[in-house]
Amino acid sequence: MYTKALSFWVLFLLSLTSVFAGEETKNTSSNTKTQQTLSHNFNMSTDYRDGQIHLKWTAYDDKRNFKWYKLAFSKENSQPSYPQNDGHFIWDDASQSSYSFWPNTRDFIYINLCVVMLDDTIYCDRGVKVLLTDTDVKKNTSDKVAEEYKKDDTKDNTEDKKAAEERLKKLREDAAKKNQEEKVKTDEKKEVIYKDEVWKTQMETRLSANLQKRADLIIDTFILRLEAQNLSSAAIVSSIDLVQERLGKLASQLRYRQLVGYMIEKLEAYKQEFELGLSEIEAIFNSIR
Repeated sequence: MYTKALSFWVLFLLSLTSVFAGEETKNTSSNTKTQQTLSHNFNMSTDYRDGQIHLKWTAYDDKRNFKWYKLAFSKENSQPSYPQNDGHFIWDDASQSSYSFWPNTRDFIYINLCVVMLDDTIYCDRGVKVLLTDTDVKKNTSDKVAEEYKKDDTKDNTEDKKAAEERLKKLREDAAKKNQEEKVKTDEKKEVIYKDEVWKTQMETRLSANLQKRADLIIDTFILRLEAQNLSSAAIVSSIDLVQERLGKLASQLRYRQLVGYMIEKLEAYKQEFELGLSEIEAIFNSIR
């Protein structure tokens, strides 16, 4: 009898251990976020001239979920991808279809265009090999002018060297200034994107699931009420703007700030749908019996 009772308690404890272990595994797997890299044909073409690599491609069409373009490059990998290989931020405008840059290598380089989506899914092209035929890869306008001065001086030495040096110095200063201005603009754009992403993440994590559910119900009921009045898309957008404006006034109060930000963001998504006229298009399909 004692042996049977002992066996029963052992089996009971083992079953509890397996249950808790399964729950821990479930929670761990549900919080793991994977990053997918998929294939997409951007019809990218390359042209190397004047020391720069010039790229052209077909702009990505999913503008609402678009995050930014990334340029991946490598000397060894014939099909580089982001973030596995070296990457270079291009821009966050989905309509952009061209880009030029100075390569930092010689002989050849493999280049690939990638798109990063808001859900961190990545689409990359097949990659292309670019032959770098010039001896000096990082040539800019001032370097090319310097070469021309050197050639002319070797031939007949007729140009005033001092004047040529002054002109060359001015060209280099202008090129350096332009490069610095472009770098500042790019860094500022990255900072804005980063702050926006941080704000969205904080908004999603700080609001409880129950509070988000109640906010969603309020907004969905409001949208259904507007649609039931057979208003035009412009009128519905105007009503949404009015609600966003009034919610914005509450944002100054700390206790409403997170909730108001979440609701304004959700209303903005609805507004974009009506601005595109999707409800009017849907009405055409619903009218056919």
